[in-house]
Amino acid sequence: MRIYLDEDMDAKKLASMLRLSGHEVLETSKAGNKGRSDEEQLRYASDLKMAVMTANVKHFTELHQSWRQRKIRHAGILIVHKLNDFRDSYALVVAAVTNLESSGLKIANQLHNLSFWR
Repeated sequence: MRIYLDEDMDAKKLASMLRLSGHEVLETSKAGNKGRSDEEQLRYASDLKMAVMTANVKHFTELHQSWRQRKIRHAGILIVHKLNDFRDSYALVVAAVTNLESSGLKIANQLHNLSFWR
């Protein structure tokens, strides 16, 4: 899976673990996008055909709904309830991404809560 790590998920260790699991990963910092709005982050990732991984549940859920209503496509949003469900364990995040990808479900234009895929 192609994954763009939103600013709140931009961690070298997580990026490295995702890459070791076979995913293509781009961090916000490496893209030079720190401080940009959530909509700009989603648009950037979508232009690269990368799903956004974020812990910013409220804003990205609203963006997903807004884009859906306006018929704007994106490459997918992967929601991480970092503190509550994953207890900051990047291994659980990587396992959830792998499980979701293995399911065969559509990623593009969907919002997936990774808590369901641990």
